[in-house]
Amino acid sequence: MFGALILGAYDASDDLVHTGTVSTGFSPSQRRELQAQLDEITQEASSFAEPPQWADVPAHWVEPRLVAAVHYHGIYLQDIDPTLRYTHWGGLRVDRDPIDVRLPR
Repeated sequence: MFGALILGAYDASDDLVHTGTVSTGFSPSQRRELQAQLDEITQEASSFAEPPQWADVPAHWVEPRLVAAVHYHGIYLQDIDPTLRYTHWGGLRVDRDPIDVRLPR
């Protein structure tokens, strides 16, 4: 079972960039259902233009086919790409295409 989801959005060049993680707000049933969906779209490598790096924490990569609604309380702007802070799961957005999830300009 996953511990956190790695979040991303597309930039103006259509590159997928890391925008943070979300690990709270999942009910046990949501976590099980989402894990089943993630298992269906597993892939070997990251789709990020520059994959995020964490020491000693393995990532299980998936195709970027799901869109999440994520509540957040701030954006960290010190890096090149904005990072969502204090995130909380809000559910899947089946009405959105992943390529339409964009970084603010």
